[in-house]
Amino acid sequence: MAYKAAGSEQSEEEAKRVPSVELAGAASFRVVSEINGSPYHQWWGRAWVAARAPATLLCMTDAAVRAKLTALVPALRHFHAALLDFTKSDYEFLNGPVGGPFELYSLVMNHPQFQWLRPLSGLMATLDEVLDAKGTTLTERNVTDIRQALGLLFAETDTRFAEFRGGYNRARTDLRVRETEAKWREILHSLEA
Repeated sequence: MAYKAAGSEQSEEEAKRVPSVELAGAASFRVVSEINGSPYHQWWGRAWVAARAPATLLCMTDAAVRAKLTALVPALRHFHAALLDFTKSDYEFLNGPVGGPFELYSLVMNHPQFQWLRPLSGLMATLDEVLDAKGTTLTERNVTDIRQALGLLFAETDTRFAEFRGGYNRARTDLRVRETEAKWREILHSLEA
């Protein structure tokens, strides 16, 4: 299943190969290939767009939305780093120590053992793009979109991200992963207020 930004077009052929769900303001997401039989997910470089709702329905200002989403960014980064460290430890247990940051980067980009992190990495990159976009007014819909995207990653009933959840479930045994997860979930919950 693939996400596409509101207003983007999908050919009939592409619709048959990659089903899509449209969420206003959501970043585009699709399965672009398979690596070792598992889907490789990539968030497209398309930034979220302002919701197509009448201005009278919008309660939060652009600055308020930016502040809320900006507060979530470091918490997600710490969580991602904890997941990456856990995966690196697993890799080192089986293959010996990683030689340095360049080797780790290569492993993250190319080794199948690290591929399960891609959906979260892509979501974070898209969130950064949204916050850095000039001339884009953010709305409450952007907050809803990030909540929905994170919800889909962790939803047990959604099979599209089963590989991510499998890696995440293994990593949940790590104290740092649990602590950083609690922090981003607390911030995400505060976005509702």
